[in-house]
Amino acid sequence: MKRKRLLLDERKERKLLIKQLQEARGSRVICYITADRKNFGTQMGVDTIPIFFQHLLAINRVKKIDLLLYTRGGYTLAPNRLVHLFREFCEKLAVLVPFRAHSAGTTLALGADEIVMGPTGELGPVDPSVTNVFNPKVDEKDAKKGYIPISVEDVSAYFNLIHNKVSSDPHVLSTALKSITDKIHPLALGNIHRQYLLIRSMSKRLLELHMKSKVEIEKIEKVIDILCEKLYFHGYEISRHEAKEIVGLKVIYPSEIIEQIMWKLYTN
Repeated sequence: MKRKRLLLDERKERKLLIKQLQEARGSRVICYITADRKNFGTQMGVDTIPIFFQHLLAINRVKKIDLLLYTRGGYTLAPNRLVHLFREFCEKLAVLVPFRAHSAGTTLALGADEIVMGPTGELGPVDPSVTNVFNPKVDEKDAKKGYIPISVEDVSAYFNLIHNKVSSDPHVLSTALKSITDKIHPLALGNIHRQYLLIRSMSKRLLELHMKSKVEIEKIEKVIDILCEKLYFHGYEISRHEAKEIVGLKVIYPSEIIEQIMWKLYTN
């Protein structure tokens, strides 16, 4: 009984914080927080679409929706579907980042008109890792244990290393290719390249939803290059200063009051 009362009190507090945030921002707020506890982690996925659709139907079409987001990543295609769903119900979409919005979370943020980041807000590179039946197995004797994910950028870095640091001789490059295909199925490598093209194409389309002036359009390829290739580590944590000044995203620094409400919503 005591536990039930505590949960009700926490829910009441969250509802109050959401109301305060809506009043401060002049928006309707939806929260999307995925767990990252060891053995209990969850990821962004398309299974959330019907749930968000029900929330959006209840809200109906409004001028501005704020999506408060915390995630370490998820299914590559989920951000694209979610952005277009939210935009069906609002004129302006903002993503609020009190802490982490990594990987697929960053891809989702690319489709927002503004990204509101607190002092601890983090984005991340959007280069994906690919896992399918052509990848090397975790255990050759037991396929049920799954397959080893392969990072798109790891493969690219391998060939750049050979070409730029070792030798540009065609024979050396041919040997390097044989060496990697001895370990990784060629179709896995093909799938990796398709994923690389997909994430660049999807990122471009999401940015084009709101970067429409001539100056902004000219910045899109630079943004994609940085997020897809030029951070060199998928776990790199992009601060709000870097996101705004170096990457070139539409990052907003909120007021101290809004920062506090965002953080309380995340921690509550």
